[in-house]
Amino acid sequence: MNMSGYDMKESAFVAPSMVKILADYSAQFFQNAYGEIVAFIGLFGGFLTGSEASTIAMFGKYAMTTAKNLGMPLTGLIIITAGLAFGGGLPASSPRRNFKTQPLPLTKSARKPK
Repeated sequence: MNMSGYDMKESAFVAPSMVKILADYSAQFFQNAYGEIVAFIGLFGGFLTGSEASTIAMFGKYAMTTAKNLGMPLTGLIIITAGLAFGGGLPASSPRRNFKTQPLPLTKSARKPK
């Protein structure tokens, strides 16, 4: 996704990548609301992948390219990426993931005596 459209022989993009196309349309559609939307994109990535790191790997370039298209300075890019990471970390840090479930015994003989 990040490098689609890249030609190694030319050492350049010969066609717009999927990320560039999505970022261009996202910048047009979300405009000034993108800062509020990016955490939900991270949340989606967190549910999809189960980890914050893989969410950043999957959506980081998209989020930063969209922020650049909106004309944000370097601090804006950092804040956008932090919002993406925050959203991606929420499902990964769910308290339900910290509990180890025990299977329920099906018969009386499977139960431990008191």
